[in-house]
Amino acid sequence: MKNLFISFIFFYFMTSGLTSFGQSANLIYKKKGKTDYRVVLTFTNGAGRKNLNPVDFKKSDNLYFLVTPEPTARKQYFKNNDIEDYFLQISIEQDGNKQSQNRPPVQLTGGDKITGILLSFSKENLLLYKAFYFVDKIDKSGPVTLREIFFPSFDKYKKVFEEAQEMMGKKEYIRAFKTLYQIEKDAQSNPEIKAYSFYNKATLDIPNKAIKDYTDSLYNVFLQKHEAFLKKRSKPSLDSCMAVLQTFIQGENVFQPYLQTTPQLKVQVLKIRNKMNSKYDADKRILKQSRMALLETGNYSNYKFFLFVDLLSRMLVQTDSLKIIDGITPLNINILNKFPKKTKELINTGWFNDFNDLVGFLNDNIKHQKIIFNPTIISHLKQLSSVERQPYFEIFNAFSSLGRNPQIFYSNINQAIVKCTDSTLLRNMDTWLVSYKITHEQIDKKYVMEINTGIRQINNGEWVKAENTFNIIKRQVNTIPSPWFYSAEIKYHQNELFSAEAQFGKALKLYPHYLAPRLFIFQSLISEKRYSDLLINADSAIYAFNIWYFHYIKAVALFHLKRNQDCINELLTQCIRVNPSDLKQYYLLGDAYLRIRNFKKAKEAYMKTREIDPYADSKYFNAKMQNFFKQRRHHIKKKTGTSPAPPRAEPN
Repeated sequence: MKNLFISFIFFYFMTSGLTSFGQSANLIYKKKGKTDYRVVLTFTNGAGRKNLNPVDFKKSDNLYFLVTPEPTARKQYFKNNDIEDYFLQISIEQDGNKQSQNRPPVQLTGGDKITGILLSFSKENLLLYKAFYFVDKIDKSGPVTLREIFFPSFDKYKKVFEEAQEMMGKKEYIRAFKTLYQIEKDAQSNPEIKAYSFYNKATLDIPNKAIKDYTDSLYNVFLQKHEAFLKKRSKPSLDSCMAVLQTFIQGENVFQPYLQTTPQLKVQVLKIRNKMNSKYDADKRILKQSRMALLETGNYSNYKFFLFVDLLSRMLVQTDSLKIIDGITPLNINILNKFPKKTKELINTGWFNDFNDLVGFLNDNIKHQKIIFNPTIISHLKQLSSVERQPYFEIFNAFSSLGRNPQIFYSNINQAIVKCTDSTLLRNMDTWLVSYKITHEQIDKKYVMEINTGIRQINNGEWVKAENTFNIIKRQVNTIPSPWFYSAEIKYHQNELFSAEAQFGKALKLYPHYLAPRLFIFQSLISEKRYSDLLINADSAIYAFNIWYFHYIKAVALFHLKRNQDCINELLTQCIRVNPSDLKQYYLLGDAYLRIRNFKKAKEAYMKTREIDPYADSKYFNAKMQNFFKQRRHHIKKKTGTSPAPPRAEPN
């Protein structure tokens, strides 16, 4: 009885346990009366051994199964004719397809008995990761499933899975997710992967945890950076918040394909990102308000306010080329390289970072609102316009309207030119007006590009190439003034003065407000000391465009022609009245008063420069004052009847 119980347990293990183990099955191969004769088919190697090595199996083209009598059978051997009568008929069935043995069965003997039959099947048409069945004429076995270590790609993906687990342990969440997501992607074309025991962990559990741990940990880091910002309220601390937020978003982008399939997790991630965005935007507003406060409440007696406003206006108008105007573009901080002295001031005063922050916030305005300053700052600058040294309000107001109404831009730039005393600002604003004219007349962009090519050639000293470039453009579009001006400049360089004069005239005829030809002519006449011609050209320029700078040039001409009272009148009525904050005009006024021995007025004029700008170059001021006292002493002593040498004018 005991032996029968043990035999039953062993039979149950063979029919149930091994089948659940996955690599053997039972099959009825013959019937006699009510008796069923069963065999066990066990997965083995080509020699019939059960300790099959997965590496060896993957090198083989076949699957081998050892057929043995069931353990409870009275006879533990087979007859000679059993192969032909029964075992040749055994085939494998999978998904409705049958596969016969690919070679004759092999007998295995023990002593003089046939103890086993080795069957061979080709792997080629079997999906090893799916269950299959043994069938013969009278029976069909239970499902047979190979262990996953025998699947063709198991080793590869098991290694990938284990590497991802290590990454998770190191908190390398993005790498772990990418690694595991590759398994999910590969599974779309390789269904075997979905049969792995670790598949759900690799494609559901661990990716889910990776995303949660990544977002939670970054949110905690962000909160720390946020608290640090609230204490420091600096751009670097705000940038630290942004760096964490950007890292979060980068990870979110990586996770996106997975999040699309997990709505609940997607909502959680989005909720965290929205919290971070909200806090960052609030922090940014705090910093922006602190940086903008200077422009909203400052005045020109505050040197930081003056320096920032002056630099911003110069950055806005700075241009080295013509362009088709299409709205306002962001400020490029690298333009500061054009103003090395002022940039050095920013650095020496420790204001560079504040200025850089301000430029960043203004670029936000330009990008999102198409304006430079908010209405509060514009209104404040307008209130200060009567004491500004250059037409800052007009410049900012012009560029704020550039995207909305180019006509207002044109009008405001013209207003700025009227009171501008800086030749560099004038040249740049003049270039913007020519660009406006080109845009308004809808000149083809290719011609604008050619003009800019010619400008670069002049700047590089390639005069012959430049001449050829502009000669062609003048024929293609002869209504544009700039090619005529640059051709005149080339002719002047080649010492063809009459040809240059003719082409300057052509440029001015096309565009009477064109400053570039007149500024070039003024500079040439001053360098050649042709002051009578300078006076004539100044009057002609004033007639065409009544601006401060032309009146100042006229005053310079009058001074050098020794028409001192006329020079004084020109300065008082035409220059200082229009812009009372320029230093050059007061130095010239002092020189003119000194020449007619009005020492009181001369000193007042010189001292006015220190009142306007106490930070200006003191060496030039000291030289003027030294000459003033020298002249006054000579006048008082009247040692000689000759007048001392007249002071030297310093036109800009």
